[in-house]
Amino acid sequence: MERFFSNLVKKNFLLNLLILGRPWNGIIIGLFAIFGFLYVSSFNLILCFSLFFVFLLQYFAGAIVNDLSDFSTDSINTPYLPLESGAVKKNQAKILAILVYLFSFVFSLSISINLFIGVLIFFLFGLIYSVNPFRFVARGFLANLTLATVTILIPFSTGAFLADNLFYLDKSLMFMVISFSLFFVFFSISKDFKDLKGDKNAGKNTFVSKHGVKKAAQISILGETLFFIIFIFSFFSRTKFNLFFIVSSLFFIILLIIFNKALLNGEQSPEEYEKIFSTSRTLIFLYSISLLFYLW
Repeated sequence: MERFFSNLVKKNFLLNLLILGRPWNGIIIGLFAIFGFLYVSSFNLILCFSLFFVFLLQYFAGAIVNDLSDFSTDSINTPYLPLESGAVKKNQAKILAILVYLFSFVFSLSISINLFIGVLIFFLFGLIYSVNPFRFVARGFLANLTLATVTILIPFSTGAFLADNLFYLDKSLMFMVISFSLFFVFFSISKDFKDLKGDKNAGKNTFVSKHGVKKAAQISILGETLFFIIFIFSFFSRTKFNLFFIVSSLFFIILLIIFNKALLNGEQSPEEYEKIFSTSRTLIFLYSISLLFYLW
């Protein structure tokens, strides 16, 4: 997807600024924030929009910070991205990230202190993931745990916290969101297959570079299947049986396993791995839409 948009915008400066923050990933995070809100409360246009918007902004800025920190590695893995291709300069990227961060903090605080707290936690985890001295992105399985935390756990929890200050006392609800977050931990392993060459050359210690292609693929598929099944059962421990939810969930996990099964075929080209991950990420997006449709 990154390659597609980079080829599409070419050298247009403003459009390169837009895709620099990879907003298509931020959309998924924003949807899970709305999911957390709707799971606890009824629909509220202003609060749902605010959740979606502020997490989209946070991810946008965080993606820029991650690209700045990963510049040497990404120059090998993804030389077509705006920063790596030179379409956007580093100083320009830094200024944009700071401005987006500041606006997201001010906006979230103007809506609710609960939203601001969630955004602040998201910001801190984003820094832990990307920058020194922590830089969990290069610490194997810790990278996947942190990525799942910022993608699922924090947005969902913030949405629920915005709807109800005492949601965290609901143990079954927390078990459900943690189980889906753990599903995403193993799903996110598939992200690093396409970057294997550059990660090895740069000494970046991802789960795939540490354990090898075949073992990482096996663990990824097994883990995401196991925790998705746990998520389904934990979901129905709180709600009545729903045919739409069952059908969409089965359709999602079956397709995901089919697409990710290609990871077991041994080392492939970065382009092939990128296609697999882009397809799987699209499935995540469609499934998140189905969850919102179910709750709406």
